[in-house]
Formats: sequence, structure tokens, C-alpha cells
Amino acid sequence: MDVTGDGRPDRVAAASDPGAAKPCRGFVGVRASGGGTYFVHLIPAAVPIKGIRARIVGAPRLGQRPGAEIVVDTGAAVDAVLAQMFTFSHGRLRAVRVPDQPDGSFIVEGGGLIYPRGAGCTSAGRLLLSRAAQTADRKHFRVVRRTYGLAPDGLRLTALAAKQDTVPLRRLGERFPEFVGPHWTACESTRA
Repeated sequence: MDVTGDGRPDRVAAASDPGAAKPCRGFVGVRASGGGTYFVHLIPAAVPIKGIRARIVGAPRLGQRPGAEIVVDTGAAVDAVLAQMFTFSHGRLRAVRVPDQPDGSFIVEGGGLIYPRGAGCTSAGRLLLSRAAQTADRKHFRVVRRTYGLAPDGLRLTALAAKQDTVPLRRLGERFPEFVGPHWTACESTRA
């Protein structure tokens, strides 16, 4: 996958040492095809727990910038894929700030059967973060889908729109594919 934006594939990896002190428990790194190695640690609030390893779970192309972003499953959630997003910007690998998320992490999938969450993207390179709640009659989900655009510097996402809808239980994944995955197909140029 090309994360530096030079059109050539780069090597991307996540590494973890759950026994290390925070924030040194998890890292994401890039060996650029044009030379150079870059790395940054995962945010301390969402580092892998003992017995779990961080892993790359996506390489979406967001915004109009060349190169892909890196989505890392931090392994810090029991019933969900809790992720952080990273980008290569201004010659460095950096974390992308996700709005409405207190520590910058977000759930790609999980949260249980009653309150599922999902993440995905649009073909226009926008991030989708959705959450649902089962209604009292247990026949529908109330869904809130937020759409974010990547700022030109690639370091933060900006809220663009919020949509609310109620859908029958069995139609959740059909109407909102970010709940069922694959999560990055609409904007991923290469498989992670």
C-alpha cells in the first residue's frame, strides 16, 4: 500500500509489547519505498492489553491527498475492533484526530447486538462512523451515521453531516454496510 503518496508501495506494520510501559506498548511503522523508516506510538489510552497484538485492519484513501491512511486495531477492546488512524504528512507519520472521540480512537465494528457500531468510507473518500440502538419493540434499530472529511493537511477529520434513520433489524447491514464490513472497500486502493 502507498501511504507516503509517491505512487510506490510502502511496507506498513504494527508492533506491540503488552508488557511494556505505556505509551510504549504499541507502534505503527512505515518503511517508505523511497527510503526512510517512520514510526509513532499508539495513543496511551488504547494500547494492546496482555495477550493481544495491534494489527493493521485497513488502508482507506480519504480526502484528496495522495497516499492512504492506516487503520490499526489496537486490541484494547473486548467486544469490538477499537482502532486508531494514522497518516503520513509533512515527512512524518502522525495520528489523525477523529472528532467526537475523546481519545482519538474509534470503533470499526462491535459494541454488541443491542448497540452495534460500525465504520466505513464512501467512494468520495469520506469516513463513516455509525452507531445504532435497538428499539424497545426489538424490531428496529435507530441509527446515527456521521460523515467526516479529511482536512487538506491530513491530520484531522471534520464533521460534514449527520443522518438519523430507523431501520428493521434485518436490514441494518443492507442500509448501512459499515456495520457488517468489509469496512474500507469503497475507498481502499489496496488491501491491507
